[in-house]
Amino acid sequence: MGCAESRECFAPDIEHSGSEYNAAVIERCPLLTERYRPPSLWGRNGHAQCIVFCTLGRQYAHSTPGVQATMVALKSAQDGTTITFDMFVREDVGRARAQAEDAPWVLIAPGICNWSQSDYVQSFVQYALHVHPHWRVAVLNHLGTDSRMLPTSARVFNLGCCEPFDLMVKHIHRRWPDAPLVALGFSMGANIILKYLGEDPSRQALFSAAVSCCQSYVFSPSLEYYEHSLLLRFYSSVIARRVLGLVKPHRSMYFNYWRRAGYIRDGGDGSAMASEKNQDTEELLGPTRPVHACNDPDSTCRKNAVANARFPPGINLTTADDGGEGSIVENVHEDVVFSSYHMGDLDRNFFRPMNGYATVHDYYAAMSSAFYLHKVTDVPVMLLNADDDPVAPPEDVYHHARTILDVNPRSLFVHTRHGSHMAYYSGGCVLPDDHNVFDQMLLQYITAVLSMPDR
Repeated sequence: MGCAESRECFAPDIEHSGSEYNAAVIERCPLLTERYRPPSLWGRNGHAQCIVFCTLGRQYAHSTPGVQATMVALKSAQDGTTITFDMFVREDVGRARAQAEDAPWVLIAPGICNWSQSDYVQSFVQYALHVHPHWRVAVLNHLGTDSRMLPTSARVFNLGCCEPFDLMVKHIHRRWPDAPLVALGFSMGANIILKYLGEDPSRQALFSAAVSCCQSYVFSPSLEYYEHSLLLRFYSSVIARRVLGLVKPHRSMYFNYWRRAGYIRDGGDGSAMASEKNQDTEELLGPTRPVHACNDPDSTCRKNAVANARFPPGINLTTADDGGEGSIVENVHEDVVFSSYHMGDLDRNFFRPMNGYATVHDYYAAMSSAFYLHKVTDVPVMLLNADDDPVAPPEDVYHHARTILDVNPRSLFVHTRHGSHMAYYSGGCVLPDDHNVFDQMLLQYITAVLSMPDR
């Protein structure tokens, strides 16, 4: 029996407020109501799609001639960190048309360890500029991922810091103030864009739409979920290896800076040094602060985030205790960091203390978009997840996604029976079709929202 006749192929489930606006958007998006047909031999297994995607990526990515890339480098006003992103336009349609003041910009935040040249990012960029030659796309390069740049500070990306994305948004809006902006995030990047919109609701006025793809919304349960299965621990270990692979080439620079700043109190063998503070370091640098300036307890960004978040009981983001697990200046052992087996270990041993959080649960809460969704009320939003996503399991994340439906009448929560974690291979038996339903679905939604008369 072919997949077209099989009961194993389903149209996406769409949850929304029932507003006329949403009905009109859905009508303009045929793929939201058509059956999604994964490869019949293996595509209905979430683990299989995930492994194929992690191994092969977008092997059938569309290539569009005439796409010109321009790298932009900006300095963080908070600590001087260099942040880069790439702008993509179709030069072959004519420079005047490509640089039109009112042509839309799609602003992309990729997934963990990814950047503008990641294949699934390029798949969407190339397809979007093929369908809409006059559009423009900008892709954020997460801190530490841009292989063309040497680090200019000891900062690396984390799960939810919004400052780099904010710099990209402000640069684009300042240069093209009349251009519609659409925020598009993949996995960790989806978490960042929704957190960005929720932690300062005034930002929503800049955007015509936002699209979230395959994120987990809240990190604590989803990362602890990895502990329950060897296969899930394998996924987590692969991500951890990739993160450490970004840090390792500049290991000496990062860790020497962190030692001088007082973050690391270990000897060459990883043994703890005396707890007395280095007076020279204190005089030179002042009190020890988190490496990520936007997570400094005294920063405007941190205060805005705390003010607008709806955290569960027991979460404290205003201070970091002096001692115990939560000390900002506690021992951080280089050898322990690089022996972290999976992301839970890496978050406890590295990201939590480097970002100045008292406990790993405080760090996860501060990074999670789930606690900001109730503030995302004034921009059309589509949340896309797959029921068989092993990285963002529905039993842990869907109730968080539905939060937005109660406060935003122009929000859609779309979840497909299959698709895994951003894979969404379609058609065929063994080899998938050379078109990508994932890119098509996202672009249909963006196009539909931008075509609405009251956007």
